[in-house]
Amino acid sequence: MNIRLNTTIFLLSLCCLFSSCKEVPKQGEAPRKQNIKDMVLIPEGEFIMGKEDEMAMAGHNHGGHDDHHAHHNHKDVDFGKPAHKVFLNAYYIDKYEVTNSKFYKFIKDGGYEKKNLWTDDGWNWKEKNSITAPNWWNKDESSNFRGSIHYPENPITGISWYEADAYARWAGKSLPTEAQWEKAARGEKPGYIYPWGSNEPNCTYANFCIEKHKFCFGSTAPVGSYKDGVSPYGLYDMSGNVWEWCKDWYNPDFYSNSPYENPECTKPETRKIMRGGAWLNEKSFINSTFRQKSKPELRNYFTGFRCVINIK
Repeated sequence: MNIRLNTTIFLLSLCCLFSSCKEVPKQGEAPRKQNIKDMVLIPEGEFIMGKEDEMAMAGHNHGGHDDHHAHHNHKDVDFGKPAHKVFLNAYYIDKYEVTNSKFYKFIKDGGYEKKNLWTDDGWNWKEKNSITAPNWWNKDESSNFRGSIHYPENPITGISWYEADAYARWAGKSLPTEAQWEKAARGEKPGYIYPWGSNEPNCTYANFCIEKHKFCFGSTAPVGSYKDGVSPYGLYDMSGNVWEWCKDWYNPDFYSNSPYENPECTKPETRKIMRGGAWLNEKSFINSTFRQKSKPELRNYFTGFRCVINIK
């Protein structure tokens, strides 16, 4: 009996040693080796997520813009209340938003044709709508839509949540949870309204809308352009430039019932979380607790993403 058992263990060891028993990536699993280049380690620990009433309204004005431009009327805003303590395991997060040049590698590698990278809903949406590249990807260089290879260091835009999620899997990463995104943006110190602290936003900190029809840059800017606005962990563009897709579904009541450890809203809803604000948003929408939400199929010229690697 012991001889048979030892023989079985030996054979299994050889199998794994020579990689013949590796699992084939299942649908929605990442097949690539993880790469932490240009990523920042966020240590495990506790932080305060969300804001109290008096803090949540800091810098807010009721612009009354429509939802298409990722603005909100005042009765529909969500600044992330109530504030609550959250503990997160350590993880790596991209120092910069994913650029057009990086997303081009995903396209070139056949990312839009590899079903195992996509969720079922994402694949069905892509096939139904004949999606083969980001929206505006083939616009010429004179276009104001800078989500194309003509602007290699600008953040990718014109992509749905489904496309962002597929890219993350292709890269051996994942989209950040809402909690991971906020901790990376604000750090562990209380009182940070923006990645740089509590100072009022200006064009040295972030790419945003100073006032109606007056912009810092007027479109997406190359990633890493705003050195004064880095987060406590050294991340760029966590406020402004582009909204960033997160992994979670949006639930307005999630903060009231949030788990203490590694929270993530996994219950399917109708919209996904977006954080950080964009170049066309006023200052009230680029604070680090503002919660935006959109349907996962949304594609516009001011939403992108960055990725994380979880450390287990």
